[in-house]
Amino acid sequence: MSSAEILHHTAVFLSEILSQAELRHHLHSTFLKRLPTALVKPLTFVFQTIENAISTSSPSIRSSSLRLAEKLLLSNPSNPFSSFLLSLVYHLSHRGVDASLSLLDVFEREPSLSSHFCFKNCIWFISLRSLNGTTRRDPRFFPLFPSCALVMTATKNQSF
Repeated sequence: MSSAEILHHTAVFLSEILSQAELRHHLHSTFLKRLPTALVKPLTFVFQTIENAISTSSPSIRSSSLRLAEKLLLSNPSNPFSSFLLSLVYHLSHRGVDASLSLLDVFEREPSLSSHFCFKNCIWFISLRSLNGTTRRDPRFFPLFPSCALVMTATKNQSF
């Protein structure tokens, strides 16, 4: 699969999540259960800030909400939930490569989280890891999101 296809499929994936408030709230709850208590409040605030950006019709409020969310996420230690939130921020900011890398980082760190991304259908989730200049494919079947597509994870050192 080419880099362009990976970008396309992660963009579709993020669009699906952004179009479904119920799914976003389910994922929020799932991530919160896995967080240390100290991170629950700040990341919930960031989540609410992103929700505000999604629901507003004002471009200036949307832009300032996304900038605030990005700044807060980048100033805290990285974890799967912050990477997921950052992928939403980047997708909403039309930064496709950054959105893809952040989303793929979630599944690289916590492959088991992919099972929480399913409501209706299933897709193949294939993990790519660079091993001594070669690519190893490790297919696993995970339910992910309502529209069927192929999503691939990649390590951050894979070029886009």
